[in-house]
Amino acid sequence: MKMNLRVTNGDGSTVDANVSAVDLVAFEAKFDKSVSRFQEEFRVTDIYWLAWHTLQRKDKNIGTFEEWLEHKEPEVVFGGTDEEIVPLENNPQPGT
Repeated sequence: MKMNLRVTNGDGSTVDANVSAVDLVAFEAKFDKSVSRFQEEFRVTDIYWLAWHTLQRKDKNIGTFEEWLEHKEPEVVFGGTDEEIVPLENNPQPGT
Protein backbone atom coordinates (compact mmCIF):
# COMPACT_ATOMS: atom_id res chain seq x y z
CA MET A 1 0.00 0.00 0.00
CA LYS A 2 1.28 3.46 -0.90
CA MET A 3 -0.10 6.93 -0.56
CA ASN A 4 1.02 10.13 -2.27
CA LEU A 5 0.74 13.36 -0.32
CA ARG A 6 1.55 16.88 -1.50
CA VAL A 7 2.85 19.19 1.24
CA THR A 8 2.71 22.95 0.70
CA ASN A 9 4.64 24.86 3.34
CA GLY A 10 3.74 28.28 4.67
CA ASP A 11 6.47 29.84 2.50
CA GLY A 12 4.83 28.45 -0.66
CA SER A 13 7.38 25.68 -1.28
CA THR A 14 6.02 22.23 -2.05
CA VAL A 15 7.32 18.73 -1.54
CA ASP A 16 5.79 15.35 -2.26
CA ALA A 17 5.68 12.73 0.48
CA ASN A 18 5.40 9.25 -0.97
CA VAL A 19 4.13 7.28 2.03
CA SER A 20 5.29 3.67 1.97
CA ALA A 21 4.95 0.55 4.12
CA VAL A 22 7.56 1.69 6.65
CA ASP A 23 5.56 4.86 7.33
CA LEU A 24 2.24 3.04 7.59
CA VAL A 25 3.68 0.45 9.99
CA ALA A 26 5.22 3.24 12.10
CA PHE A 27 1.82 4.98 12.21
CA GLU A 28 0.06 1.85 13.42
CA ALA A 29 2.74 1.26 16.09
CA LYS A 30 2.65 4.88 17.31
CA PHE A 31 -1.13 5.30 17.45
CA ASP A 32 -2.21 1.66 17.97
CA LYS A 33 -4.69 2.20 15.16
CA SER A 34 -5.00 0.43 11.81
CA VAL A 35 -4.61 2.54 8.68
CA SER A 36 -7.54 0.58 7.28
CA ARG A 37 -9.75 2.60 9.68
CA PHE A 38 -8.97 5.89 7.89
CA GLN A 39 -12.32 5.83 6.09
CA GLU A 40 -14.25 5.29 9.33
CA GLU A 41 -12.24 7.46 11.69
CA PHE A 42 -10.14 10.00 9.80
CA ARG A 43 -8.28 12.63 11.81
CA VAL A 44 -6.23 15.49 10.38
CA THR A 45 -3.41 14.49 12.74
CA ASP A 46 -3.20 11.11 10.98
CA ILE A 47 -2.45 12.49 7.54
CA TYR A 48 -0.11 15.21 8.82
CA TRP A 49 1.82 12.68 10.93
CA LEU A 50 2.21 10.37 7.91
CA ALA A 51 3.50 13.26 5.79
CA TRP A 52 5.93 14.32 8.53
CA HIS A 53 7.19 10.79 9.14
CA THR A 54 7.80 10.25 5.43
CA LEU A 55 9.68 13.55 5.04
CA GLN A 56 11.72 13.13 8.24
CA ARG A 57 13.00 9.74 7.09
CA LYS A 58 14.70 11.58 4.22
CA ASP A 59 15.65 14.77 6.09
CA LYS A 60 16.32 14.35 9.81
CA ASN A 61 16.70 18.15 10.13
CA ILE A 62 12.96 18.90 9.92
CA GLY A 63 12.57 18.46 13.68
CA THR A 64 9.87 16.83 15.73
CA PHE A 65 6.29 16.57 14.50
CA GLU A 66 5.26 19.56 16.60
CA GLU A 67 8.25 21.66 15.45
CA TRP A 68 7.50 20.83 11.81
CA LEU A 69 3.86 21.91 12.20
CA GLU A 70 4.82 25.16 13.90
CA HIS A 71 7.76 26.21 11.72
CA LYS A 72 6.72 24.94 8.28
CA GLU A 73 2.98 25.63 8.63
CA PRO A 74 2.26 22.82 6.16
CA GLU A 75 -0.89 22.11 4.22
CA VAL A 76 -1.20 18.43 3.28
CA VAL A 77 -3.44 17.11 0.50
CA PHE A 78 -3.73 13.79 -1.30
CA GLY A 79 -1.82 13.63 -4.57
CA GLY A 80 1.65 14.35 -5.83
CA THR A 81 3.97 14.38 -8.81
CA ASP A 82 4.11 10.59 -8.99
CA GLU A 83 0.59 10.48 -10.32
CA GLU A 84 0.39 10.10 -14.07
CA ILE A 85 -1.29 13.01 -15.82
CA VAL A 86 -2.83 12.08 -19.14
CA PRO A 87 -2.69 15.02 -21.56
CA LEU A 88 -5.68 15.92 -23.67
CA GLU A 89 -5.28 15.57 -27.41
CA ASN A 90 -4.49 18.82 -29.18
CA ASN A 91 -6.49 18.01 -32.30
CA PRO A 92 -9.10 15.34 -31.58
CA GLN A 93 -10.70 13.91 -34.72
CA PRO A 94 -14.48 13.52 -34.67
CA GLY A 95 -15.70 9.96 -35.16
CA THR A 96 -12.38 8.25 -34.40
